[in-house]
Amino acid sequence: DYTSGVNEYAWLISNGTCPGVMATVIITVEECLEGITVPSGFTPDGGDNINATWEIEGIQAYPDCEVLIYNQWGSEIFMSKGYIDAWDGTYKGKPLPVGSYFYIIKLDDETEPYKGTITIIK
Repeated sequence: DYTSGVNEYAWLISNGTCPGVMATVIITVEECLEGITVPSGFTPDGGDNINATWEIEGIQAYPDCEVLIYNQWGSEIFMSKGYIDAWDGTYKGKPLPVGSYFYIIKLDDETEPYKGTITIIK
């Protein structure tokens, strides 16, 4: 197990009769703040609750993020400041049809926004 920053490990190898050999390895681990995984689709209303919401892996590291989703006509159908509750494929409480929707994910003011499409599959 290691943490962000400099981690130093030392190994002493000996077979009992020869003098031991020591090796030191220094590993520097940089924290990845941009490491989110954005799924390309999900299956709401599948009845099995598997893949029923749009789960963005790693987004919890950005509590002030903004997630926006638009329909094919450019109308905003979902907006979240922070992403505490994953999008369930609805608009105003009603399920949206199968299709592709455009998203913008703004992690912070310094990072270029993620843009792409999310597909609702049923």
